[in-house]
Amino acid sequence: MGRKRLPRVPEVPSLLAGPGPWHADLEQWHLPRHAKSLINDSAERPWSTGGRFTLLDSRLSLHTPRELDEADAELDRLVRAYGPMLNASAKLVYARRRRVPGKPSMYESAQYLTDRNAFFGGPLDYADYLASCREELDAEGAKLRNQVEPPLLTKKHLANHHSGGRIEPDWREAQDVFYAWVRRAYELKNGQDSSLAYAIRQGKSERLSAALQRVRVTTNLQFQAGGYNARPMKKGGYRLGTLSEHATGSAIDIDASRNAQIEHWDKIEGFTGMRLSKETRLSLWKTAPQQLHTSIVQINNSFVSKLQAAVSGHEANGGDALKTAVEGDANLKALGLEWVRKWRNGFFALPWSLVDALYKEGFTWGATFTTPDLHHFEFTSA
Repeated sequence: MGRKRLPRVPEVPSLLAGPGPWHADLEQWHLPRHAKSLINDSAERPWSTGGRFTLLDSRLSLHTPRELDEADAELDRLVRAYGPMLNASAKLVYARRRRVPGKPSMYESAQYLTDRNAFFGGPLDYADYLASCREELDAEGAKLRNQVEPPLLTKKHLANHHSGGRIEPDWREAQDVFYAWVRRAYELKNGQDSSLAYAIRQGKSERLSAALQRVRVTTNLQFQAGGYNARPMKKGGYRLGTLSEHATGSAIDIDASRNAQIEHWDKIEGFTGMRLSKETRLSLWKTAPQQLHTSIVQINNSFVSKLQAAVSGHEANGGDALKTAVEGDANLKALGLEWVRKWRNGFFALPWSLVDALYKEGFTWGATFTTPDLHHFEFTSA
C-alpha cells in the first residue's frame, strides 16, 4: 500500500488571501525570514513573528518546527564533517560552522529544506532516496564508505563525538546525506540508470588515466595526482546540488599540497600590485600557455618577497610578526592569517614542462577559473 503524500502547498496568492484551512493553522508553521517584505502585516494575517520561510518558483513553502529542527541537525552533522555547506549557486551559505549548544540556530534550514525537496522530489522521496544511499554505502562490508569523503581522520574524530548523552557515529550519518546529494547530481547529469557507486570503484576515466601516463613518460617527472573524488563543486565550501569534474573521472589535482586554490585572487593582485584577470588568464591558456605560467610564477614570487619584507619589518617588535603583518595590510587580512601562513613560502610550484605536457593533452587548467585553482586540471568534454 502506497504512503500518503503531503498536501500540496497552495499558490502564494491563495495562501495570502485571508481566512481558510491553511490560515487557521499558520501558527504551527515557520515562515521564511526574507519573505516578510512580500507580506503586509495586519490583524487579518496573524503571521508567526519568530518564523522562518522559503520561496521557490513563486510559491511560499512552509516548514514545521520539527522539520526545521531535523534540518538543523542534518546541517550540523554536515558542517562538522565537511565544513561549510552552500547552495548550488554558492550565493547562499546554509551552514558555515557548527552550531553552539543552547543558542539559536544560525543555519538557513528553511531554504535548505525547500532546495532539498526540489532536488529530490519531496520529503518522502528524500527519505526513500537517503535509505537507498545508506544501503549502497553499507554494502559489501561498507567498502564504498572508505572511498567517499570525509577523510579517515575526520571519521575517527566524529565517531567519538558525544551528542545527546550518547556516542553516535555522526560521520556516517553525515556521509549518507553527502552521498545522496552527490549521487542525485550524478544521475541528473548522466541519466537515471547511471551508477555513481560503479564510477567510484572504477576511479579515473580511461582517457584521464592514459593522458597522465603519457605526461609522466614525456616529462619524466614525479608528481602526486589526486584521482577520483565523488563530491560537489567547491567555492568557499561544498555547493550542494552540483557535481565536480572529480566525480566524473575527468579531473585531476596535481601536487595540491604545494599549489593553492585562491578564493580571493583580487587580494593577491592588490598585495603584489600585479593584475592577471580571469579573461586574460583564459585567453593566455588558449593562445600562449607559457606566458600564463610565467605570469603566475612572477605573481607568486612577488607575493613571497613582499610578504617576507612585511614580516621583517615587524620582527624587531617580538611576538608573531606574520600575524602583525597580516593585520596591518587589508589585502593580507582578507586572505586570512591561516591561508597566508600556509602559503607564505609560495602558492605555486608546477614546472612549465609539466604544465606544457598537460596543455598538449587537452586539459583545461584551473588557473583560468574565477577562483584560480592552480593544482586542478580537467577535461571539459569527453
